[in-house]
Amino acid sequence: MKIEPISRDYGISGQIAEGDVRVVAQAGYKSVVCIRPDNESAGQPRFDDIARTANQFGMKAVYIPVASSASNSQLRQFNEICQSLPKPVLGYCNTGARALGIYNSTHGRA
Repeated sequence: MKIEPISRDYGISGQIAEGDVRVVAQAGYKSVVCIRPDNESAGQPRFDDIARTANQFGMKAVYIPVASSASNSQLRQFNEICQSLPKPVLGYCNTGARALGIYNSTHGRA
């Protein structure tokens, strides 16, 4: 797992596992947002398992599953959540591309 900071309040990563949550917390992240739908590929960790582990480390966890490109509703939800979650926030998906794309779409970046 590699974390790429995008701003002071947001970073991205590819898929994280339960064992990665400790590293995410130690890196200072207070919240995680999963952009990847459960069961997208075999052997993928379930969001509920990641969320449970995140909660054990005092982190908030939110699930906004985006299959390919985010709908207007998902963009609004992501924007609202990013404003209210404790920061910094780590967004993750399979490779980090959707987590970056949804951030850029809601924060005026090309």
